[in-house]
Amino acid sequence: MTIAVTSPTNSHDDTAIERYGVQHDPRHPTAFQIFVKPIRKLIYHVLHKNKHLSPEEEAKAPWHMLNLPSYGNWTGDAWHVRLHGNVYRPSAPEGKKLDNFVNFCLVRASIKKERFWRKHFTLLNETEAKQARVQAKELATTPIYNASIAASINGLCNESQNRTNTTNVDGDFNTFVHFSQTCAEQAGDSTQQIQFVNITVKPGDHVLDADNQDQYVVRTALVPPHGLTIVSDNDDVLRVAEVWNWKQALLNTFARHYQPIDGMPEILHKWHNSTPGTHFHYISDLPQPLSRFYVTGTDAQ
Repeated sequence: MTIAVTSPTNSHDDTAIERYGVQHDPRHPTAFQIFVKPIRKLIYHVLHKNKHLSPEEEAKAPWHMLNLPSYGNWTGDAWHVRLHGNVYRPSAPEGKKLDNFVNFCLVRASIKKERFWRKHFTLLNETEAKQARVQAKELATTPIYNASIAASINGLCNESQNRTNTTNVDGDFNTFVHFSQTCAEQAGDSTQQIQFVNITVKPGDHVLDADNQDQYVVRTALVPPHGLTIVSDNDDVLRVAEVWNWKQALLNTFARHYQPIDGMPEILHKWHNSTPGTHFHYISDLPQPLSRFYVTGTDAQ
């Protein structure tokens, strides 16, 4: 099954609208977006006030990069490839401070019974607490603004491109690059099958985390002009989110493992097997730093 990820949250960010002229229709926000946006701003405010690294230490910290599975469209003589992800420095606290941060990100739930505990609160079990700490570390990052992005393909062709000042105030990038038809085994107008290439995507001219070089290789689906593409929301369509309930939505996203909607994996696999070359996109309003939760969870189905 071929999957690409789209995370539209940041296209609705007021700062991004002001800075980049991105437009949206405010009359139709999703339910998940309605409560994710203010919570995300509160979380970033708390992280900024309680940084455990000095400015000097933070400046020396290596950059990390989150790349999301991507896709490319055939334009007639080349591949138009979308690249999107996040550039950041890890900023997560440790120990008790990390647990306090987890508690702050939840609603009427907690890792431990502490000062503000109430009997109607949910106490996380050991598995949930471990997952919540992982997600908290994913979210507790310092975004890198105005980073340049370098993309290259090695294999059938050897091509590279650079994009300057690509990341926004949240460290997110969403840009397109062009690669020639020789970068795939077949030109897009001569096949109805999806082809795959590995694209290396890195911030340009900056120190990266040496222990995670593999995360910069993006498996990219090259989609021909003809065929079937299925676009689906993820929350409460592919996985259990309960976005109508703030407490459960945060628990399902932050403290619980990815739980698919009953029967949906079988339906998608049936569509994929009955129509070869079907291409799947799924979307979510979840902040980019937490996208690994969706990518690994959906791939596992």
